This record gives sequence, structure tokens and C-alpha cells, in this order.
Amino acid sequence: IKLDPASADAWLKLGNAHYKKKDWTRAAADYLEVTKLDGKNAKAWRFLGDAYYNSQDYEQASGAYGEAVRLDPKDAKAWRFRGDCRTNLDDYAGAIADYTESLKLDPKNPALPIYVPMATGKTGTATLALEGAGPVTIDGHVFKAPKKLTVAAGPHLVQAGKVAQEVTVAKA
Repeated sequence: IKLDPASADAWLKLGNAHYKKKDWTRAAADYLEVTKLDGKNAKAWRFLGDAYYNSQDYEQASGAYGEAVRLDPKDAKAWRFRGDCRTNLDDYAGAIADYTESLKLDPKNPALPIYVPMATGKTGTATLALEGAGPVTIDGHVFKAPKKLTVAAGPHLVQAGKVAQEVTVAKA
């Protein structure tokens, strides 16, 4: 890719090329250049978040996704991915808020996580946010379209449609 250093589009294309090669560090640097040249480019902020997320830098990713949702509050993917970051950072309340917003914007997104464990104090329980998931199976028990369920500490297999997730709830 021929690079015009003053072209945000050229940096975006270069970032995409590095991203496809799974060179997260170079992709992040390229997307960062886009944001310097065009700070209102919500897509570049989301892509920057993706590169940071794949590098397991959840703090930086969360910040980039935060800027993406500030610039484009209708970007369901940015809300969802920031929720993923917050889950990795143990900010379950923030994750639930982000997943809820993502579900409002794209209720049929099959890739959206079907759970968000949230510690509920010393009881060793967690609330699973399942709104919009349809029928849900938890540890072999089927529930018809629940909005929330509370489960005890320990591992649980949660499944909605074709998406299954192992959830481990730790005692606080």
C-alpha cells in the first residue's frame, strides 16, 4: 500500500492489511495514526479497539471502543466489544450496560454473548443477563426466554441457540 502520511484513508488501509496478518501492534499503530488525522472516525476507533483487544490490552481497547460509541452511539459492535473488555477487566456492571445497549441496537446478533456474570457480594451467586436470547439452557435445564437468572458459585454451561459458553462464578 502506497502511503500518503497525511491520508487517514491510507493509514486505515495499512492498518487493515496489518490486522489481516494478525500483526496487532502494527495495526494498532496504524489505526492510532488515523485517529490523529481524523479524530471523529468512529470506525477507526473501533478498529483500534479490535487491535488492542487482540493484543489482550483490555484497558486500551475499552478506551478505544468508548470513543467509538461516543462518536457513533448506534454501533452495536463497539458496544458489544467494549462489554467484552469490561468483562475481562472484571467490570461486570459496565459489561452488562454495554451488552444491554448492544442488544437494543441489534437484538438478533447471534455473536452477542448470552451471559454476563455479575458478582452479587459474598453469597457466591451471579446474575446472568439473558434478555433477547430466547430459550436458554443452563446445566441441562431449559428456560423459556428469561431476562435474568441467578446461579450459584461454580461452573455452568449456558447455551442459547448454537452459542454455548462455559461460565464460572467465583465466590466473592
